[in-house]
Amino acid sequence: VRFGDCDALTNVLNKLVSAISSPMPEIELTKDPIGANRGKALSEQAGILARRARKYYHSRNYTPPYRPTNANWEITFRALGWKRRTVEKFWKLFCRINTSLDGAIKLHEFLDFFDLDWTPLTERCFTYFDTTGGGDVDFLEFMISVWNVCTCRVDSLSNFAFDMY
Repeated sequence: VRFGDCDALTNVLNKLVSAISSPMPEIELTKDPIGANRGKALSEQAGILARRARKYYHSRNYTPPYRPTNANWEITFRALGWKRRTVEKFWKLFCRINTSLDGAIKLHEFLDFFDLDWTPLTERCFTYFDTTGGGDVDFLEFMISVWNVCTCRVDSLSNFAFDMY
């Protein structure tokens, strides 16, 4: 498991250091009051902490694989010229924005990901992505909006920004 700059690794290391430096952890006292299996309990505790760290890291950084469930979406993506690899990359980005993993990006998730404050302008930008008007952006709306923005010429983008304001 590659932790990178994950806080979980720091927490695990701090717990391991405190477990090693303390004469007998409280958990060990309840399991083995006379301390006969002291070393074994420490290695077990390290294993438990490592499993917790992996679980924490996985829960924070797991991206579900892209598995198309809607044939119409796939037809739309192909019509727009998106290759499968590109769609999978945008799926990973979509999942990073959609922290609740409920299949749709809410306004607060949009603002949090792009580190924006709520303003009428940011809400209008989000509403532009929300083509169905449901208050959230599903993956199809996200992909179509990205395509609309990415295929515009520079003068069209300046007009878009002016219209948003």
